[in-house]
Amino acid sequence: MDQWRWKVFDGRISSAEYNKEWWNLRMKYQGLCPPVARTEDDFDPGAKFHIPANVPYVRYFVSFVIQFQFHKALCNAAKHTGPLHTCDIYQSKEAGKLMGDVMKLGFSKPWPEAMAMITGQPKMSALPLMEYFQPLIDWLETENAKNGDVLGWPEYDWKPYAAPSPQTKVDFLGMNLDSSAAVAGQWILLVAGLALLVATILLAYKYRKSKKPEKSLSTLELKSTS
Repeated sequence: MDQWRWKVFDGRISSAEYNKEWWNLRMKYQGLCPPVARTEDDFDPGAKFHIPANVPYVRYFVSFVIQFQFHKALCNAAKHTGPLHTCDIYQSKEAGKLMGDVMKLGFSKPWPEAMAMITGQPKMSALPLMEYFQPLIDWLETENAKNGDVLGWPEYDWKPYAAPSPQTKVDFLGMNLDSSAAVAGQWILLVAGLALLVATILLAYKYRKSKKPEKSLSTLELKSTS
């Protein structure tokens, strides 16, 4: 997210390509592409609160990495032995004191100094993170090799919306039909209904015309006497 923000700020991403470059970055780093076609009339970056609110996102990346550094240091303080992912510092006074001493600093010291108090060094490192997830990494590598899975997303031009959409079925007179067939059936019924209505009107008209009242006998007698 911040890569997109920084490139917008320094002009590497122009306003004519905001949405395009957003999805290019999502594909590159996350393997995600839009589920439907998107254009520059859309502004998908704005769906993330931090973009319209101008909130830097790199803080979350940094905190995610260093939390595992803190976790390992606190586990060492708690005299934990065994895999890092099995460590629990609950009820460890040593780990609690170390964390408390650092938290009491607040903003009085630069964060590298606070990190050095816990971890013994002031730099970020992804090694504790990798150590924590190493059992999962080993399992994934074994399963991927066994199943012949392809790692990553080499086809950057793949679009899910390019594939034909499945035909949806609708219920029409107790039959499951696709939407186009159901619409055609409705038109057929409408035309048939109109034809039946016209035929009924014509029959009624002919029947009424054929049933004209006969002249009464008294009327005929009056005409003959006159």
